[in-house]
Amino acid sequence: LEPAASNAIKFIINAQSQKNGSWGYDPGTEGDTSILGWQVMALKSAVHADIPVNPNSVRGANAFLDQVQAGNGFYGYQSPQDAKPSTTAIGLVCRMLSGVSREEPRLKMAVETLSATGPDPGNMYYNYYATQVLRQYGGPQWTRWNELMRDGLVNSQSRNGHETGSWAGRDAHVNDGGRLYVTALSIMTLEVYY
Repeated sequence: LEPAASNAIKFIINAQSQKNGSWGYDPGTEGDTSILGWQVMALKSAVHADIPVNPNSVRGANAFLDQVQAGNGFYGYQSPQDAKPSTTAIGLVCRMLSGVSREEPRLKMAVETLSATGPDPGNMYYNYYATQVLRQYGGPQWTRWNELMRDGLVNSQSRNGHETGSWAGRDAHVNDGGRLYVTALSIMTLEVYY
């Protein structure tokens, strides 16, 4: 798998916008926090697998996050003005994966806000990234979040007929992604320990 994984990482690195450090829907184009989150997680996985990653890609991602971060530590989609919980969770996990200290004041403030708010039963995309954030952050915030998130997901899993084992959702994207989308995010949320 190493050649294919290495080529995928090279593609991600080469597809990054040189203008603002984000990733867009087409290679080299400017993008948003959502696309950036998936790329940063892939780059971090590459580091764990001893696949070379150009440190300039991480610097570029952090430069983009600097542009979309609001004063309260929240992150926007393409600017600080459109900050919301889901893009904040993405920004926070990207910062932590790139080595920002859990004691950094704006990171700490935003994590405390997410922790106090808790999981959102109507937004699995947010829940997935927020679970990543709280897992990386650790401590009592993680323990509380995990109990709510884990138990909520296990208790809401379908146990009837052909839907057994899946999740239905009230997520904003459920009309596009359906039960498969919500199930995939639910499974990934439950496996953040790994």
